[in-house]
Amino acid sequence: MNRQFAHRYQVQLDTMQDCNEFVAAVTKCPGKVYLMDASNEFRVDSKSQLGVMMATAEWSELYAVSDEEIAGLISKFII
Repeated sequence: MNRQFAHRYQVQLDTMQDCNEFVAAVTKCPGKVYLMDASNEFRVDSKSQLGVMMATAEWSELYAVSDEEIAGLISKFII
């Protein structure tokens, strides 16, 4: 699962509201968007509410990755 993506942004999702807004934002992207851990060992579909909630609970650092440019959609969460 060491695939390289064109765009990678560290994001912070602190609350359930953040998770809901993040999922709503990335759902607008036509391509695949994933959340990955810092080591790039694990990833979940960012368009999945359950996946995003699991990732925020389990991983200390979150990275949104995509082949599409998504910074404008997720700028509120980029750190």
